[in-house]
Amino acid sequence: MRFRDGLGLLLLVGLSGCGDAIPRPADSAVPSNAQAERDEIFTLLAYSVVLKDWQGDVPDKRGHNIGAVLVDASGTNAVAWGRNCNNILRNGTQHAESRAMIDYLDESRLYGLAGHTLYTTLEPCAQCAGMMLMQRVERAVYGQTDPDYGGVLDRLDPYPHVVRSDRASTPYAQRLDDAFTNQTGEVVSFLRGEAARRIYEDARSAFGSYDVQFPENEGALSAAQRFLEAVPDYFVPIDPDI
Repeated sequence: MRFRDGLGLLLLVGLSGCGDAIPRPADSAVPSNAQAERDEIFTLLAYSVVLKDWQGDVPDKRGHNIGAVLVDASGTNAVAWGRNCNNILRNGTQHAESRAMIDYLDESRLYGLAGHTLYTTLEPCAQCAGMMLMQRVERAVYGQTDPDYGGVLDRLDPYPHVVRSDRASTPYAQRLDDAFTNQTGEVVSFLRGEAARRIYEDARSAFGSYDVQFPENEGALSAAQRFLEAVPDYFVPIDPDI
């Protein structure tokens, strides 16, 4: 199993409503307590993937501090990961979510991602939301609201396939949202700063010492922690065959 930067074998699907965004569809089910705990585990994993190759205000950055984890249809196995690589590739399409999905599809030879969940550290933009929709991702769970480019999946609700979008219930999502409200500029600039980094560091620490409340999630947690160990702390080029 290969683990490439921005396109790894780990999935995360999840997004949540934000601020004044359009409300979620009325038929959206509230996750069970055990599912909410898995959502937190995989959201903490996504934060940790980003922190492992954190990009400060330095030249020749890989990209923005945004990451994603793809989880399979069982809801317990991370199968792909991705980090934003816009800058190093000089390519504005190289978002974490799209890279994770493309890499996993290339590796697995699956045609689509029915039943999968995508966990992302920042609410998906129109590009990534559209790709999730077309590949039939089931859920998107996000770890921070994007007041400028978020809310897309809710707006796409009339489309024949609906990707359920939930904001992660972890307190680190609220901390990031609260911290950003005190900043000026775009969210990607905030995500290069020390305030954001401290929250990501706290989230990574919580992930390493996480204590599950539901025994059925013990396997998911231990597998996710092993998954993080295999994620490199540097940029790895995309597969030239893609």
